[in-house]
Amino acid sequence: MQSSQQDFITMQSSQQDSITMQLSKQDFITMQSSQQDSITMQSSQQDFITMQSSQQDSITMQLSKQDSIIMQSSQQDFMKMDSSQHDSITMQSSQLDSITMKSSIKDFITMQSQQQDSKK
Repeated sequence: MQSSQQDFITMQSSQQDSITMQLSKQDFITMQSSQQDSITMQSSQQDFITMQSSQQDSITMQLSKQDSIIMQSSQQDFMKMDSSQHDSITMQSSQLDSITMKSSIKDFITMQSQQQDSKK
C-alpha cells in the first residue's frame, strides 16, 4: 500500500510538471502576444512616418506653388517694366513730333520771310 501511495505521489508530481509546462506555455503565448503588440506599435510608427512624409510632400507642393506665384509676380514686374519702356518710347516719339512741328514752323517763317524779300 505504501508503494501504491508512492505511485500516487509520483503521479501527482507528474501532474504538477504538466501544470508547470502548461503555465510556461501560457507565458510563451503571452510573450508572443506582447511581440504582436510591439509589431502593431511599429506598424503605427510606420503609419506616422508615412503621414509625416505626406505632410512634407504637402509642404513641398505649397513651396512650389509659392515659387510659381513668385515667378508669376516677377513676370508681372517684367511686363510692367516693358510697359514703362513703351511709355518712354511713346513720350520720345511725341517729343520728336514736337521737334518736327517746330521745324515746320521755322520753315514756314523762313518761307514767308523769303516771299517778303521777293516782293521788295
